[in-house]
Amino acid sequence: MKKYKFFKAAVIMFTILYAFTGVLYADNNTSKFIDIDNNWAKQHIMNVYDKGLMGGFSETEFKPGEYVKNYDALVSISRMINQEKNINLEQLEKTYQKSVLDKFNVPVYARGAIALCLEEGIVTDADISKFGQIPYATKNSIIEYLGKAFGIVYDEKAPPVALEFLDVYDIPTRSKPCVKFLLDNGILSPYSETNTKLYPKSNVDRAVFAKMMDISSDVYNKKVPVLDTAGSGSGTEAPWAGEIEWAGGIGPGTVEATGNAEQADVIADVGGVQADVVAYVDQVIPEYGNLAVFVGTERRVYKIAENAECTIDDIPSGFWKLSKSDRVKLFIEKDKVVRIMGESKIRKTVGTLISIESNDKSILKMKTASGDIRNYTIMARTIVIKDGKSALWQELKEGNSLVVTTSYDELIEINADGVKSSDKGIIESLTYSRIAPPKIVITALDGRQNTYYANDKIEIAGAGNDVHSLRPGMQAEVSLIDDEIKKITIMNENALIVIELKGVIKSINLESRLMVIEVYDNSTNKYIEKKAYITEETKMQDADFNPIGLNSLKINQIVTVRGTGMPDGVSAKTIQVAN
Repeated sequence: MKKYKFFKAAVIMFTILYAFTGVLYADNNTSKFIDIDNNWAKQHIMNVYDKGLMGGFSETEFKPGEYVKNYDALVSISRMINQEKNINLEQLEKTYQKSVLDKFNVPVYARGAIALCLEEGIVTDADISKFGQIPYATKNSIIEYLGKAFGIVYDEKAPPVALEFLDVYDIPTRSKPCVKFLLDNGILSPYSETNTKLYPKSNVDRAVFAKMMDISSDVYNKKVPVLDTAGSGSGTEAPWAGEIEWAGGIGPGTVEATGNAEQADVIADVGGVQADVVAYVDQVIPEYGNLAVFVGTERRVYKIAENAECTIDDIPSGFWKLSKSDRVKLFIEKDKVVRIMGESKIRKTVGTLISIESNDKSILKMKTASGDIRNYTIMARTIVIKDGKSALWQELKEGNSLVVTTSYDELIEINADGVKSSDKGIIESLTYSRIAPPKIVITALDGRQNTYYANDKIEIAGAGNDVHSLRPGMQAEVSLIDDEIKKITIMNENALIVIELKGVIKSINLESRLMVIEVYDNSTNKYIEKKAYITEETKMQDADFNPIGLNSLKINQIVTVRGTGMPDGVSAKTIQVAN
């Protein structure tokens, strides 16, 4: 009987346990989304939703088959990054508001994420400028976004990365290190009998992206060591990888500095004063006043003095605002860091172009918004964007507004806006050449003759479709960028422009009825000579508006001449003497 009771009790307990665990299992595999029950990526989708990396299209639909947009992909990646860094996105958003977010109409929901991705070097201004026309992310774009989030950098000097996919030639060279890293960490599926191509140009649906983000976040949070995927074979870890290794096995609060002026591997000269250590930040531990860095491949932990001075990008700041991979110059006294000079890995500087000098090296000189003068060396791999389009550095002009992006000492990108202006007048002449863009001379309202050039993509309103539809005598208004015509609007196909010249009479030829006057040219800040052609219809007056004859005009008199503009002056309608 006792055995029976024991068996009965065991069955009851087993039944209860089964029911309990069954409920747990059901809860772990139940989703608020009604459209993923039969989807292969169901668990990944549930995971990224629980992690706060992706949301649904609605309260009940995830839409796993929809393609991922660039903005949405970057929002997810920024959430993955910021779960650890806890960056103030509102403050960061203000940094890029005018130069990028407003300029390219970034949607409100993505602004903080885009600002973070710009700050981390995951995207550039040029990438954002294309999202309006190319909203959906390709697999290659997502590969690059994730690779850069993990700190993977393409090194053109490193041996090429070998990949086995049949469409390897469709994978950009700069993306291959990122592909290798994602393959090595299970974020991408490797080559197999059933998976022979990567399809880098294809769009990615939300189910596939959910899988990539789920695995990526696990890798990112565990800080799996990043090997040298650029192909150098060094096997060293990336600066952010791994956990803190306390010097000599000493725990938090009792950390001893492992470097001093005698031990330093790298000595840097800062304003005539030598820094004791140059290193790259691995982790900041403000609660213990510690800073973990890499000096070469060696990880060290330093104690920060209570009154230590710290600047980041030349701005006074708390050392706890240093980020991973920032370069720091440390000054040490009595085994404690007393001064830190930090430099962001990715740094953007706003200013105005002063000049570019090209000898052995091409040196860009700019004046920053704060008034400093800085020089940057333009490299072969430096990206140049002007007015939202890819350009050559030779196309940059003095006075261009610049946003330069640097990675430590290397100039990565120059984003320039040309100097915008306008002019209005009569087309005097057009010159066409096989080796140069069309040259257009315009007589402006003040009588000056200005020469401009127009490329093949000039926008024309009020005339034909191309520059060959223009002709002398047309009244035109031109929109200029760096004195190059971008748009020309024809206001009158046959117009004569009335101008006014005020100056001093330099000579008078009574026989040819020609007067030369000296006028001040505001565009060149110089005095120039203009001709006034006098006809039978020209009316001449003294200072009191009394009629006078041509014989009454004298050299060195100040006169105001009004009339029709001509290439070298004016056909006078009225002449009034001022003295």
